[in-house]
Amino acid sequence: MDHQPFGAFMQTSFNQLKKMFLAVKPQGEYTERDWRPFFLFAESFTIQQETLERFYALAAEISPSVHPVLPPDNEIFSIKRNFFSTLFITVIRQILPETSNIHLYAFMNQGMRAWVTGCDNILDDEYKPIFDFLTIRGDRMRSVLTIMLAERVIQTYLLQSALPVETATTVIRTTYKALLPSAMQEGTEEARPVPVLPPDEIMERIHTPKTADLFAAPLYLPIQLESPPAELQHHANAGLRAFGLACQVLDDIRDFNLDLAQGRHNLACSVLADHYGQKLVHSLRQDPPGEPLACQFPDILPHILARADSYFEEAFHHFNQIGWELTPMAGEVIKRTIFHLLKLPELSGNVPSST
Repeated sequence: MDHQPFGAFMQTSFNQLKKMFLAVKPQGEYTERDWRPFFLFAESFTIQQETLERFYALAAEISPSVHPVLPPDNEIFSIKRNFFSTLFITVIRQILPETSNIHLYAFMNQGMRAWVTGCDNILDDEYKPIFDFLTIRGDRMRSVLTIMLAERVIQTYLLQSALPVETATTVIRTTYKALLPSAMQEGTEEARPVPVLPPDEIMERIHTPKTADLFAAPLYLPIQLESPPAELQHHANAGLRAFGLACQVLDDIRDFNLDLAQGRHNLACSVLADHYGQKLVHSLRQDPPGEPLACQFPDILPHILARADSYFEEAFHHFNQIGWELTPMAGEVIKRTIFHLLKLPELSGNVPSST
């Protein structure tokens, strides 16, 4: 990726954001106040892109010439691939506006992202690439190498940063600790089929450690190293956790058929059992339908979408409390964007308008 002056880089980032947000076609007209929070988001996106450049440059430097890692394509740097990382950077900057460690936090988050993706690939028997290994075949082995290489990239970054030993030790231990709650929950789903839990119970017992804790993980390190004010910590943590739960609810809508077939925890399955009884869910697990949830059970969809919307609104409330002031229009744009990112654009019109 060509290096640009920060101002030009920033303008490119904002234009990319603006193009994506306008594509979701929210109702109403934008005002300057609606756009204001996205300038901050664009600055964070620029930091994320700079982080990616360093991350992939180190990966290429570490990899032996006989088994090289190819340079990333432009899609790796897109806002669609980096929305959540950009969100995490934005929240950290709001609770630590004077920090000189933002690139450290962004880099470690990128490393954790590579770990999580590699692990998810193995657990879910899929392959979402982080690195483009030229000579390595086999998706599982690529996932294993993704985790190994990400570890070496992080190690090299910390060595080159010349951090004090005590700080580097804190970084290493904290990033590992941050991912343990989600990892422990994922481990419980290896024995399948899992029981169909009531909706509130699945959100509290399953999705909170699995996803809410994962979304809050990027806060562990900045809080450990710099101790921002307790009130800001609370709102940042609560906001990211609520945002993660909203996304998990939408994930469960999208993955309804797959989770049925694999006997996994899924909020939509729980709501379905709550409305029609567990017998129906167990029957569907034996013979999973092919149509999306919205076509099969349109009557339960509003209940699930309302829960997602409630989590989004809770997240926006907490983000406002840390100074990232999202207008109702800005909030609606973000919600609709998430529907598109999670490949549920046909449902984005069901998002209640806050304007």
